[in-house]
Amino acid sequence: MATNQYDAGDHMSNKPMAVIFDMDDVLCRYHFDKRLARLSEMTGVAAEYINEVIWEQGFDEEGDAGHYTADEYHRLFCERIGAALSTQQWLEARAISIEPDHEVLDMARRVKRNATLSLLTNNGPLLKESIHKVFPEVAEIFGERAHFSCEFDTCKPDPQVFLRLVERLQVNPHETLFIDDTASYIEGATRAGLLTHHFQSASHLRRVLEDYALL
Repeated sequence: MATNQYDAGDHMSNKPMAVIFDMDDVLCRYHFDKRLARLSEMTGVAAEYINEVIWEQGFDEEGDAGHYTADEYHRLFCERIGAALSTQQWLEARAISIEPDHEVLDMARRVKRNATLSLLTNNGPLLKESIHKVFPEVAEIFGERAHFSCEFDTCKPDPQVFLRLVERLQVNPHETLFIDDTASYIEGATRAGLLTHHFQSASHLRRVLEDYALL
C-alpha cells in the first residue's frame, strides 16, 4: 500500500496547508497511572477495578466515539465504578495525568503562523467542554480548532474521523499533515490520504516541520 508517511531523509517540497496534532503523548506526556491512582484515592475504589470497568471494557472508548453527552458520560462513569465522583474531581484526575511538553507546544504555536492548525484527540465531551481548565495551553493555541473525536461520531484510527475533520477545516487530505504517536492512528490517517508523521521525539518532529517549511 502506498504511504504518505514522512521518513527521515525524505525531502518534501510542498508545504502542507494544514497541520493536525494529537494531544496525549505528543503535546504532553500522558501519565495514565497517576490518573488512575487519583481516581482511586478520591473514590476508595481499586485502581485496577476502575481501569477494568471504564477502559478495558470499552466504556471510555464509547464516550470518545460520541455515544454520550457529557452529563451521561459522568453519570455512567459513576455507576460503573460504583462510587460518587464530582465532575470537578474527574477533571482534577485528568489534569494530574498531563505533563505539558513545552518544546512541542512552542512548535505548534510557530506552525500556526504558516498553516491552518488543528488538534484531533480521542476524547469525549466531558474533557472537550473543560479543556481550558485541564490543559489551558491547548485552548490557548488551538482555540476552536481543538477537536475531539466525540464530535465526529467515531474515533481514530477510523479514516472517517480524519476525512470529517479535514472537511470541517476546508482543506484537502493530501495537503494536511497529521502528527500522532500511535502507529495504528497514523495508518488510519494515511488510508484517508493525509500526510503523516509518527511522533517519537520533539527533535525529530522539529526536523520534519523545518523540512516542510512550517517553522
